[in-house]
Amino acid sequence: MAPKLAVIGGSGLFGIQDLSVVNVLCLKTPYGEPIAAILQVYLGVVAKLLFLALHGRGRHIPPHAINYRANVSALRLAGATHIVTINIVGGISPAMTAGTWVLPDQVIDYTWGREHSIYDATSGHTQHVDFTFPFDQTLSSRLTAAAAAQ
Repeated sequence: MAPKLAVIGGSGLFGIQDLSVVNVLCLKTPYGEPIAAILQVYLGVVAKLLFLALHGRGRHIPPHAINYRANVSALRLAGATHIVTINIVGGISPAMTAGTWVLPDQVIDYTWGREHSIYDATSGHTQHVDFTFPFDQTLSSRLTAAAAAQ
């Protein structure tokens, strides 16, 4: 089975030219409903992917209230094998001016007060999650190559 890419992104992505919605999936998960309906979209004529609005359609849900476990679970149910999340944040370096794209290879998790994994008794099994390398190296390499080609 070919990988199926899902994108979690801000509502600004709805304004991308050549983005057309072909199906809307309203899914329920063991963790509740995802933040919004999952959209099956075409980007131009080449890419068919899944899209989930990061803060809900219309940006009405703040980051601390997002049910991340339901989002990931729903994308998995929709057939996603890889997820790319697009975020807009402030830079911590003068070299990172507006418009700079960054592809992280590590993460520092400052979140607290919410569940951190979909692997719990709710899913029917438990699994340890290796956080040593939190990003898929193959996908990261492909994204880096695509960015370099632009």
